[in-house]
Amino acid sequence: MFEALGKHAKGDAILASNSSTIAISRIADFTGRPERCCNMHFFHPVTVMQLCEVVRGPKTSDETVAMAMEFVHSIGRTPVLLKKEIWGFIVNRILFAASEEAMRLLEGGYASAEDIDIAVQKGLNWPMGPFHLLDFSGLDIFYGAMLDRQRQGEGSAPPELLRRLVDEGRLGRKTGKGFFDYDQAAGESGARRGKIELPP
Repeated sequence: MFEALGKHAKGDAILASNSSTIAISRIADFTGRPERCCNMHFFHPVTVMQLCEVVRGPKTSDETVAMAMEFVHSIGRTPVLLKKEIWGFIVNRILFAASEEAMRLLEGGYASAEDIDIAVQKGLNWPMGPFHLLDFSGLDIFYGAMLDRQRQGEGSAPPELLRRLVDEGRLGRKTGKGFFDYDQAAGESGARRGKIELPP
């Protein structure tokens, strides 16, 4: 896609990726104009979330960065600039570390998924605990990103519990089961306690 954009987009166009983990340097050279490429990671749901991570690639020009930041401001969102790229950018590096630790606590039998979520919500003032957030985003998406992180030499393999849930088709809200079970007819409030059988 980026190769086609490089051939057909106007010469002054900025070619931006919304990827939350794939750095622009991995695709920018396909365009033939890497100086016009950057990451602009808007958060889901875009109509609600204010943040956009603007990430400068090694060949991104100052003009491209300035225009990307200006565009984000112009649509009433808040940009933050990463001066150089790193896997996962800012938010996902912090989120992945927290979510991975939450899964290790669950695997170790230290607390239930529900109590870990409550602790994070009440203790860190997160609007949603890590397990509900993983279920909302999709366990397969998170698992794939963790595998990519490992391939890039940026982290360890995904927790065994996560691999097993994905293999079982427990992908979160979209399948009705993840770390929790969901009543699809009940809408967003439809989460109910689901017991995950942990390996001995």
